[in-house]
Amino acid sequence: MACRVAAQDTNIDPLAEVSNSPQPVVFTHEELEWIKKHPTLTVGADNYFPPFEYENADGKVVGLAIAYLDLISEETGIKFDIRHSNLWQNLMTEASEGKIDLMSGAVATQQRRDKFYFSTPYAVFPSVIATRDDAHFVGSMRNLIGKKVAVVEGFFEEDLLRNDYPELKLVTYPTRREALYAVSHGEAFAYIGNLAIISYLIRSENFDNVQIAAPTPFNRIGLSMASTDPMLIGIIDKVLANVSPEKRNNLEQEWIAVRYQEVKYLIFGKIGVAMLVVIGLTIAWIFSLKTQIRKRRKIEEQIILAKSQADRAKAQAEFAKARAEEANERKSEFLGIAAHDLKNPLGSIRGLAEMMKEDLEAMPGEDPLRTDQIESLETIRSASDHMLELVMELLDVEALDSGVEPGESETVQLNDVLKDVVEFNTLAAKKKNLNLKYANHVESPTTHGDLGRVREILDNLINNAVKYTSNGGEILVLLEYEKANNMLQVIVQDEGPGLTDTDLSKLFGRFSRGSAVPTGGESSTGLGLSIVKLMIEEMGGNVYAENRTDRKGSRFIAEFPRYV
Repeated sequence: MACRVAAQDTNIDPLAEVSNSPQPVVFTHEELEWIKKHPTLTVGADNYFPPFEYENADGKVVGLAIAYLDLISEETGIKFDIRHSNLWQNLMTEASEGKIDLMSGAVATQQRRDKFYFSTPYAVFPSVIATRDDAHFVGSMRNLIGKKVAVVEGFFEEDLLRNDYPELKLVTYPTRREALYAVSHGEAFAYIGNLAIISYLIRSENFDNVQIAAPTPFNRIGLSMASTDPMLIGIIDKVLANVSPEKRNNLEQEWIAVRYQEVKYLIFGKIGVAMLVVIGLTIAWIFSLKTQIRKRRKIEEQIILAKSQADRAKAQAEFAKARAEEANERKSEFLGIAAHDLKNPLGSIRGLAEMMKEDLEAMPGEDPLRTDQIESLETIRSASDHMLELVMELLDVEALDSGVEPGESETVQLNDVLKDVVEFNTLAAKKKNLNLKYANHVESPTTHGDLGRVREILDNLINNAVKYTSNGGEILVLLEYEKANNMLQVIVQDEGPGLTDTDLSKLFGRFSRGSAVPTGGESSTGLGLSIVKLMIEEMGGNVYAENRTDRKGSRFIAEFPRYV
């Protein structure tokens, strides 16, 4: 046992940098006495948490966490009795009751800190959002509001989401496999969990219709060891702090097998080629779409002309109509192919760029080349976001044009929806130092419609106000009632540059962009307001815009029929 005694301060900084040439661990007299009294400890481990801990074909638990337990055993002489189970939550309960001495792979949350002491993390991993591949675009947690989100009961994701995102509809499942199964079969919209586990299950369980959609705000989670005994955690922290960077790297290579230096430039090359291909496909797709639209309009004009002529033109009109329908079918087919061929590669490029950027930012020291690489990755991520937004908005337009039925109509309390949407846009407003306010002046503001579409309409208007208002400005969202028309009015007032006469004439047209540009470098597809107009008119409402008279800026007014 490599234990040494020294009269020194026992308050070891768990975040201190690791020496490049580690010396044998030095323990205090109290720690040595503790080790002597506890020659064997029980450890709770998960049967199904690769590559950190899992049961192999021989029934033995192996993984990165177990490898670190072996290091601790070498330094202290303590033997570890591994108790493993398929239900990790039960092991945590036994540990909190003192029936198990140590949990080898745990994530520290505020709720768990009330029961356990946690070591410094010995591994970090990303937590991501997984959805079906036919789901609407998901770029962040914002797109999950009002959706059913699957998590594993008792796992750290449940604690974090209940604390930080109470507006999500969480659905808990006993295991990761059951949570992903729920997403695959449409019982839940998304699953939030460990990237490595999700990727493994997608392959091993043939969840072919499930994709990794986006990272989460808590996408670098530290894996620690947990115990109710602070002395044990102090001993473990000393051992972990003494592990050299070379040793840590070897362990990660053995169990995670990521050879970053060998693939870094290859990945950059693949991203560049993929981006060029995707951009080329997107340009060709948009050009073809515009050509089809021009052809369709021309054919419709021919139909109108043919109807004004007698029986001689009747056959020509029918022929032109058939061509128009054929063109529309080709357009829909092309959109479907584009969605399938573009959405998944773009999502993969975005996620890969995000993770590589985080890895580069986490590397110590200053390196001009690394700074340039980080900026390049941010450009790739932003371009992917913009193209994904364009793809999904074009699909929304096509769905509305083709008469695809909205979701089930239901009673909608407009005040509740508005409060959620305003709250969700608050973070983006704070980043630009904007004062986003909301006021309701209507009692029982009830309307009917598809809740998802109502939320999308309101989010688009408020998000646009955030985009076009300069830093330090104010945005005011009002809920009013116009008795003459029995309409609920949502008024979004910004302090942007205002609207020109040309802007007002084409504002709600497709691919139409005003003279103003987003103040924070945000992207704009020119489709958002046209989608808002189509959706709200389908509900029997209306939307229009005007310039403010009290100061510089604009007002967007969305009207919804009121139901009592």
